[in-house]
Amino acid sequence: MNSNILISVCARGGSKGIPGKNLKDLNGKPLIDYTLTFIEKLKEILEFDLYFSSDDQQIVNHLIKKGYNVPDIREKKLAKDHTPKIDVIRNALLNAENHFCKSYDYVIDLDVTSPLRNVKDIVDAFAQLKKDQNALNIFSVSRSRKNPYFNMIEKKEDGYFKKVISKDEITGRQQTPVVYELNASFYILTKAFLEGDYRKMVTDKSLIYEMSHLCFDIDEPIDFQLMEAVLKNNLFQF
Repeated sequence: MNSNILISVCARGGSKGIPGKNLKDLNGKPLIDYTLTFIEKLKEILEFDLYFSSDDQQIVNHLIKKGYNVPDIREKKLAKDHTPKIDVIRNALLNAENHFCKSYDYVIDLDVTSPLRNVKDIVDAFAQLKKDQNALNIFSVSRSRKNPYFNMIEKKEDGYFKKVISKDEITGRQQTPVVYELNASFYILTKAFLEGDYRKMVTDKSLIYEMSHLCFDIDEPIDFQLMEAVLKNNLFQF
């Protein structure tokens, strides 16, 4: 693993679902600290530079207090509710290259709101990406509990409902293709992806890393409660 690697951690201050969630106490410590703990473990086996992207002074102050360098504050135009994550990562890459005076081959983005990851996840996913010279990126997924070919529906304009994907030959779960859901734990992006005009994480040359353990991201208050229950009951080992 001798490529130039940047770890990006993007932590926005604003959150409509759970105000201040990145610093919110989760089973005895701020949510963001789970990602910080993981980064320290990752340092033992991987060489990388680290760049934090945040628009929130409280988050920045917390990171500085923990001993991390935060060279700048994210622009407000990149911290809105509908700002694409890709734009934030690209901005972090540009700022990091200017700050560290070097170019990066890969960016590994660690999402603060999805802390259930381990070092093996990153090592194995990175190796998988490097084996495929045509792949643009790889991201973490979990096997979906619901399947759009079988038990997911959407509302039609006339007020009635239909299956998201309807195929007459599919009458039971056993006949459906396996589908996955992005769990937002990490994204590993190549330089080619970041220099291209890609607006979404899923491209025609994307790979997935299926996590064999429990993993989900925190969007709503109920997710925070579930995550706390997982940690309190040792259902995941970091």
